[in-house]
Amino acid sequence: MKYISILPTKFIPQVEFSPDKKTLVLAHLIEKGNIYQKACLEFKKQSGELWLDNSFYELRGNMSIEMLTHKAKLIDADVVCLPDLPLRFNLKFIIESTILKMRRLGYKGKFMMCVFANNKDFKEDLQQFEILNSIKELNIIATPYVFRAGDEFKRPEFLDLIEKKVGVKNITKQIHLFGLNSIKNLKKENRPWISSIDGTMPFKCGYAKKKLPLSIAAEPKRPKNYFELDKLDKEQKECIDYNLNFIKELCK
Repeated sequence: MKYISILPTKFIPQVEFSPDKKTLVLAHLIEKGNIYQKACLEFKKQSGELWLDNSFYELRGNMSIEMLTHKAKLIDADVVCLPDLPLRFNLKFIIESTILKMRRLGYKGKFMMCVFANNKDFKEDLQQFEILNSIKELNIIATPYVFRAGDEFKRPEFLDLIEKKVGVKNITKQIHLFGLNSIKNLKKENRPWISSIDGTMPFKCGYAKKKLPLSIAAEPKRPKNYFELDKLDKEQKECIDYNLNFIKELCK
């Protein structure tokens, strides 16, 4: 399993903060000519791979297909996360239509879609996973940690359910985990059929001068100005480097 960093704008081009030269960036922060777009393009120049999150969580909703495609093209995204949708009877048709529309609008990269974090229960999550697994044009299925009360730290149980009900041999897509919410969970989630996980934990903890592993209670919150952070002292840099190596080793 690979770890994919989510970084403050200034540090995106610094590939030492992105193991395997992959980073996840947020669509709502990209504007033509702004520093976030420039940082992403500089990362691309260094053979970096850009995964574009649709910013559903940050915007509390989906941007239009046209706008999402525009953002993806502004940074030449290698992967784009399609708009989040809950389980519905015509979900497969909507996803296939969205992919076709984005192709017609000129997007040439890969497609990822997230199992909806606000589904009613694991039964709905599993139904949605199976639909995503059946869509030929979809490259990656992303599984978030759950937003339902009481289920936030139960993603390992959902992965167990996939193994039992779907079967690893029947998974046709690359599987990505949206968000790293605890070291304890990461140890349970590191499975041969999971390809990657993203997060801010190594950087935000290092910025707070804390080394991993940390308990959930001891983990600092992400600063509100996280994407605007632009300076690191020696101790912060050393902590971040240590944390990235710790996570990389844990993901092996």
